[in-house]
Amino acid sequence: MGEKYILSQEARIDLLEIKSYYNKLSKTYTKILLNQIINSIKNLYDYPQVGKDSVFNSKETQCGNYRIFYLFEDNKIFVVRIIHSSMDFD
Repeated sequence: MGEKYILSQEARIDLLEIKSYYNKLSKTYTKILLNQIINSIKNLYDYPQVGKDSVFNSKETQCGNYRIFYLFEDNKIFVVRIIHSSMDFD
């Protein structure tokens, strides 16, 4: 996604799991959903303050049913996790 955006190992795994799950249902929907998540991450660079304070000592924003946890440091977005809003992760 470029040098402005960094995905943690956990966030990369989250995306792979999202892709794997939805590919079983609809490859078209999977592509749309992943594009929405990636575009939400890209928009964070321009509006990093949009998120609310959250767990993981990070900020959180919503993309559909997914919560994106991120940090804005050194002029970069660091994505910590991407988790379905129904998941319990505490």
